[in-house]
Amino acid sequence: MLDKLKLVHRLLLIGLVPMIAVGYFATLDISRLQTRQQQDASVVELVAVTERMGDLMHELQKERGFSAGFLSSRGARFADELRAQRARTDAARQAMRNSTSEHSKIVEASPLFPPLQRVRAEYEKIAATRAAIDRFEPTVAQAAAAYTGVVDLILETLNELSSIGRSGEASRERSAYLLLLHAKENAGLERAMGATGYAQGLFNDPIYRKLAAHIALQESQLSTFREFASTADIAKLDAIAQSPAARTVEAMRTTAHRSINSGIALVGDPIRWWEATSARIDAMKELEDFIAVEIVEGANHDLDEASAELTQALIVAAVLLAVLIGTIWLVARSILNPVRQVIGTMKEMGEGRLQGEPELPVGNTELGELGDSVRAFRRQLAAAEAARAEQERQKEAQTLLIADSIGAGLSALSDGDLTHRVTADLDGPLGVLKTDFNAAIGHLEELIGSAVRSAGNVRTGSTEIAHASEDLARRTERNAASLEETTAAVANLNAKLRETAVSARDALSSAEAAGRTVSEGRGVATSAAESMRGVSESAQGIDDVIEGLDKIAFQTRVLAMNAAVEAGRAGEAGRGFAVVADLVSALAMRAEEEAKRAREQLTATQEEIDRAVGAVAKVDGAFDAILATMTSVEQLVGTMARANADQAAVVAEISTAMGDMDRSTQQNAAMVEQTSAAARNLMSEADDLGEQTGRFQTSGTGVPVQQSAVSERRLATVH
Repeated sequence: MLDKLKLVHRLLLIGLVPMIAVGYFATLDISRLQTRQQQDASVVELVAVTERMGDLMHELQKERGFSAGFLSSRGARFADELRAQRARTDAARQAMRNSTSEHSKIVEASPLFPPLQRVRAEYEKIAATRAAIDRFEPTVAQAAAAYTGVVDLILETLNELSSIGRSGEASRERSAYLLLLHAKENAGLERAMGATGYAQGLFNDPIYRKLAAHIALQESQLSTFREFASTADIAKLDAIAQSPAARTVEAMRTTAHRSINSGIALVGDPIRWWEATSARIDAMKELEDFIAVEIVEGANHDLDEASAELTQALIVAAVLLAVLIGTIWLVARSILNPVRQVIGTMKEMGEGRLQGEPELPVGNTELGELGDSVRAFRRQLAAAEAARAEQERQKEAQTLLIADSIGAGLSALSDGDLTHRVTADLDGPLGVLKTDFNAAIGHLEELIGSAVRSAGNVRTGSTEIAHASEDLARRTERNAASLEETTAAVANLNAKLRETAVSARDALSSAEAAGRTVSEGRGVATSAAESMRGVSESAQGIDDVIEGLDKIAFQTRVLAMNAAVEAGRAGEAGRGFAVVADLVSALAMRAEEEAKRAREQLTATQEEIDRAVGAVAKVDGAFDAILATMTSVEQLVGTMARANADQAAVVAEISTAMGDMDRSTQQNAAMVEQTSAAARNLMSEADDLGEQTGRFQTSGTGVPVQQSAVSERRLATVH
């Protein structure tokens, strides 16, 4: 199909391949950059909505703390603060509603949308919770749980932020941001529990357990925060930890911890606790806002970078395509113009127009060499045309002379006169023809004379060959009969040896099969021994497990004793723990007894396994001895089989050689007969050749050629 295309189309086809490749890779790169730009734009939208959600969560945390203090004091404290905080919470929710990010299509298509819908639905229940708090209906825990449910949904929504985007550094910043939000949430819960305890003047066991749990969670989350946060973020967190508010909170935590012991009164003001914890949480909020600004700036930077790379990729792709198209056009033009010049010149040469200087490409390139070749060919063609015209004129002048001289020579040759020569004066190619004709007549004269002499010699030699061939034929017939009898005897011996070789091979196969059977049995025995050793090693592992259980039982018994001691110190309140400690101690002793029985049983099992391993080892040794004996037998039988096979092969070769000799002798006898017949035919042909050459006249005789006297005497002697 390509052979039918024009050169310009082929050049365009060659250029089309890199254009398609450039377009393909440019499309891939642009598509990748567009996807990246869309992802970065999505991150910007999602970060904006999460920033609004973080503000709402902070206000809800403060409202939850004021509500806890309000309920625990039965309205004596935080009434005005609670009303003001509710207004700030509603304002934060309204700001979130008014933002375009919450209702954008990007947010609706992201993983944030399902939990965001649950946040909206759960927040609608806050109004009913506020009304119940004003009537002092819920407990502190119930009221805190209502706010915590909304905060947990917000945190669940924000957790999806860590899976969005492509930048590893941005992902670390978002992870640190989420850890800080969780730590701040636990700080808010700590504030609520502490406000409840200090407002009541007593930290009972449930309230303190929750307080301690929130403190521990804060410490864990802030510790993990340090692994993901930047250096600036960690420095701000360290400043918060060294602030007066943080030191006050730490001191009041210690006071709350001491107050749970009997006889130590709780000393502390709920207002002071609230102010210190709120100041600490506000500082954490400032750190949260600082990190949020970093996340927004990073997202915007990624978006700007992606947009710039996309624009740059589009420009580069357009420039590459333009350069490629221009290069293809210039290359095609530089090739097609010289080719058209060469084609035009060749057409003029085909039409016979060889005058003037043609327009052809020049230079040291391949096209220049093509132009030079066409010029040289055009000059050679013009010279050849002039030479052809000159030859035509010479042919016309010498035609008559050729007819007279060469014609006379051919006429004498047809009469059998080999002494005639062309003597006319001929020039140029005709002179060469004259010389060649006279030389050919001389060679023919020599050939005919030699043929006459050779015919006599051939007739004499063929007579002698005929007599010798007849004697050889008789001797060959006698040798063929003797050789046929010898061949039959060797063939019979070969058949007997073949039968012996087959029997030896069968014996060798049986010995090999027996050896394989013994090897398989030995393998089974070895496998059994290895399996028994594996069982023994597994039993050792079980012994280690039993020893571990024994240690665990001992440690359990020690712990039970310690628990009994601590229960005794607790007095009446620890009586139930003392009973449990006794039961655990009894259970530990029983576990030790069972571990001892299991070890004794395992020891007996290991002894049985050792005896079984010894028995299998003896069987394996017996198999080794049998296998060694079978190997010796197999070697002897194999040696016998190979010897028989070698003898059979030697006799087979002798039989084959004898058969070949028999056939060769028969063929030699037939060839001798054919040689005798050929010799007789050769004598007849020699007589005919002498008669045919006798009509030629050669120089030196002046008469037709006759047989020599020597030949006549040889023929007489033969006959």
